[in-house]
Amino acid sequence: MLFNVEADYGDELVGYLVPDSVSETPRLCVLGAGALLWSGEANETRAALVEAGRHRTGRCGFRIGPTEVGDLSRVPDLELRDLASGLTIYRRQAGAVQQRVFRLETRLTPSLGFDHAMERLFQGWYPAVDRFGTETVDQVLVPGPVPSVYASGRVWVPAHAGLADGSARVVVDLRDPHEELAERLAVLSGAFGAVDQRITARERLAWRGALTLLDGVDLFDMRRLRRVLTRLEPEIAATLSNPLTRQLTCRVPGELCGPNAVSAALKTLAGFEVVAPACVGGYFETALATLFGTAVPSPAQTRDEILWLADALAEISVVDAILECDLMVYASVSAVFEGLAAGMAHA
Repeated sequence: MLFNVEADYGDELVGYLVPDSVSETPRLCVLGAGALLWSGEANETRAALVEAGRHRTGRCGFRIGPTEVGDLSRVPDLELRDLASGLTIYRRQAGAVQQRVFRLETRLTPSLGFDHAMERLFQGWYPAVDRFGTETVDQVLVPGPVPSVYASGRVWVPAHAGLADGSARVVVDLRDPHEELAERLAVLSGAFGAVDQRITARERLAWRGALTLLDGVDLFDMRRLRRVLTRLEPEIAATLSNPLTRQLTCRVPGELCGPNAVSAALKTLAGFEVVAPACVGGYFETALATLFGTAVPSPAQTRDEILWLADALAEISVVDAILECDLMVYASVSAVFEGLAAGMAHA
């Protein structure tokens, strides 16, 4: 899905919304003070979309003015949404933070509470944008007329040029790899509810072996879990391996770490605005408060049962082999912070 509001003249909005379907005519709605003010189809044709093969009719442009909404200029909190997906493609409210920020999500259970706290600080606000697809992620990352944008998503970094070219300031908080694996096992086993609500269709295909193996497994029966993990077939172990390093260096879920994956992952992290390992408690929110010029909350805390499971996984030798690259990346980042702390202590 592609979208943009090209102009907000006060009493008229002009832009386009290109749906994923090449034949569907998009429908939009305008809200103010939480109330529906108008809904309807796109009403302008963009010939370039037809020429590019992106849409069959090109009827994806819109011009919303007095005919659709009287006194549009008197709606300071106006929101324009895509009716099919519910995505808010434009908000009129000014953003207190005049920056474009992307929070890289690494968890299968996203920090939506933190994302919702960011809503009041930014004009453009796109939490968990990865659920709308790769094209929409790229659209959000493209610099546009709105300078205040916050987005988050569990995306494959190399697949999006906007995460490396400075289009947005990328921030990430890193958890201990054992915690990440513990949560991943819990999600894939169904312990946190329907798996389809946590992973994409492509991930489900890539992880089909792990899903079958882990379905219904009691993760807190350590004897059984140890037996499952020590007898993993190589292809299943590979799909569970190094989720962080693969997210930083691979383009799709089924791709595995290359021979220089650790150095590539560290190089990617070096280009981010904020990288905060969990071993330095409170650093993520402190760094963002400095960046934004206002206090922000802490990211989601890891559940106690996941912390317990992570400690148990750390005692299973095969797990360190599964997480070899991630453990090296996390140790390298943590060492940087430990070195800074030591330097400050001796200053």
